[in-house]
Amino acid sequence: MAQLEFVEIRYNYYKHFRSARTPLAHVTVLGWERAMARDTGKAYESEWVHVFTAKGGKITRWRGFMDTAARFGV
Repeated sequence: MAQLEFVEIRYNYYKHFRSARTPLAHVTVLGWERAMARDTGKAYESEWVHVFTAKGGKITRWRGFMDTAARFGV
């Protein structure tokens, strides 16, 4: 079985979000993961995108995009 590495993701944009004169309404985060496919147990690497929408200082919508074929071992 392959070893998995866990990566701490730092969201430095929050510092800018709190100090912005006009609060940000949309934040896009690009990242990648190394994990095991659920169905096959094989290791894979894949990029992903998270898109957050905020209103009144709270996240009101989250959308995530990823390579589902890689995640499920297709």
